[in-house]
Order: sequence, then structure tokens, then C-alpha cells
Amino acid sequence: MPDSQNVVHLRLEGLKIPNSAAPSGFTEVAGHLPVAEISVSQSAIHKIGEGEAIDLEGYATWKAEWEKGRAGIFTISLAEIADFLEEAMKGAPQS
Repeated sequence: MPDSQNVVHLRLEGLKIPNSAAPSGFTEVAGHLPVAEISVSQSAIHKIGEGEAIDLEGYATWKAEWEKGRAGIFTISLAEIADFLEEAMKGAPQS
């Protein structure tokens, strides 16, 4: 990642990703997503309010792996990230 690229750490709420392991049957929150700032600004979204903070444990895990060169950031739109999460959940083990 170029040094000049800023990273924004987001929490997305209001998702409805099928997940049989979740009590509601859906994953509704992505607690920590590291995203290139430019991707957020190009997603044509606006902040609708203050919610809960990002998942700090998820952030700490990401940061430790990032410093070792083993983690990255999303450089796609937020809609594409939601699609990616849904596809990833399809391949995840379900209880």
C-alpha cells in the first residue's frame, strides 16, 4: 500500500447476510473493515450517525498482521465489500 493512502476503519451495520450460525439467521454487522479512504469517498455514501465503535479486538488483530505484512485493506466500494462478505459467508463452516 502506498504510504500516501489513508486507511479508514469501519463498522457496517444493517447487513442481512444469510448465516445459519447466527441467532437471527443473518450476519447483521461487520465489526471491523479496513478500507482505503478513497474507496469510501467513491462509494457515494454519507454518514448517518454515530453508532458503536469498531471491533477493537478485530482492529488489534488486523494491525498486528498488517505490521507483519500479512493483512491488507479493501480497495473496492462498500457495496462490493458487502457482496464479498456474502460470498465469503457462503464458504464458511455453518453450525
